[in-house]
Amino acid sequence: MDTQMLLPKGITMNKTKTSFRIQTRKNVMVNGKKDKLKDFRTVKIHYPPNASPEQRLKTFNEALEEAKKEKLLAIALLSNGTVTKQNLKIIRAVGTLKTTYDTLYEERWKHSETGHDRNVRIFADDVFSYFPSDIRLDDMQTHEYYNGFVAHMRKRIIERDANHMGHVSNRTINKRLGLCRDIFRYGIAHGLLDQSKLLNPDIRLSHMGWENLKVKTIKSKMALTKSEERMILDLCRDNGYIEFANALIWLNDVGMRHSTEFLKFTIDNVDFKRNHVHFYRPKTDTWTTMPLTPRAKEVVWNLKDRANMREDKRVFGHFTKRQLRTMFDKLREMSGLALMTPYITRHTFMTKLGKNKEVPAVIANLAGVTIETAQKYYTHSNDEMQVNAIANLNGNDDEDENSLIGHNSKGLI
Repeated sequence: MDTQMLLPKGITMNKTKTSFRIQTRKNVMVNGKKDKLKDFRTVKIHYPPNASPEQRLKTFNEALEEAKKEKLLAIALLSNGTVTKQNLKIIRAVGTLKTTYDTLYEERWKHSETGHDRNVRIFADDVFSYFPSDIRLDDMQTHEYYNGFVAHMRKRIIERDANHMGHVSNRTINKRLGLCRDIFRYGIAHGLLDQSKLLNPDIRLSHMGWENLKVKTIKSKMALTKSEERMILDLCRDNGYIEFANALIWLNDVGMRHSTEFLKFTIDNVDFKRNHVHFYRPKTDTWTTMPLTPRAKEVVWNLKDRANMREDKRVFGHFTKRQLRTMFDKLREMSGLALMTPYITRHTFMTKLGKNKEVPAVIANLAGVTIETAQKYYTHSNDEMQVNAIANLNGNDDEDENSLIGHNSKGLI
């Protein structure tokens, strides 16, 4: 069968069958006269050496998807009403999206131990789901591409299998826009992109035309009250989730980050004589010495022997990140507490410190965050604290004070 018969209109293969040729034509009106704009692009098919038929088919299909994206972008380019033949003349080679990203990733994120490298790879997969790998950085600088990318991200994130709520926030899209800006900045710094070619070349604007979407102010995340914490622990014990109950006690009393601290620290980090745990925080590249509460010490003492039997000596090595999330999901459904998410333990830990009137500097040191972050985000409240705040609004004076609402207060001021 002729392969060409299976290809979309406007996409053909070269004679050696090693690349796709994408041809696009568009009739336009220029100065009242009809004109025809032409765009030509190629996408190489990088077959691996000694590839099996299955591998060759996979590589072929991946390159075809790239060619389809190139075709859509070419149509959008020729249809924007501002392109002329002069604009379409071949100019000197500039950086392409994939090669620039690969170099940037290698330098900045590949050897990161904070876990942020995984997030960057997720953002990059989303970016490349819209833009072809070899699109030039300067070709990306149009409002059509910007708007199309935002719309594509919104649709892609909503349709994800893991997005059970079918919701997407502008903050999520902004993280992908942020990666695009990082790539452009790197390209400018290394002579791969001319500043004047940016969507908005004004050097006073850090967003370069790829501006973040507006976001709503995040409502402060509520922490668990003492009664809610007791209820969750009772649910764990009643349903045989003893291991998770111990993990929850530790997390609420020590405030560790789940994947980079809680799942990584070892029994050697615990000093029972001095009653503290000394552990590394990859996110801030610091070590923290955390005093232990009586119940946290009891939990780690009971897990001591099992941890010592493990080759890696991790105290909670019997858990995975997925198992933790599954347990939080189960208990959220069982308890009816919408706030029962993996993030609640750090919020609860720091809210307890705030309720004890600890200064932001102490909260920051114990939680492994900056003072500004502790003051802005982690001095949370809960329903119980808010009720007490209003109850104590006017102090505890014994004097009986009457409300003036509904009375004529003339002359009282």
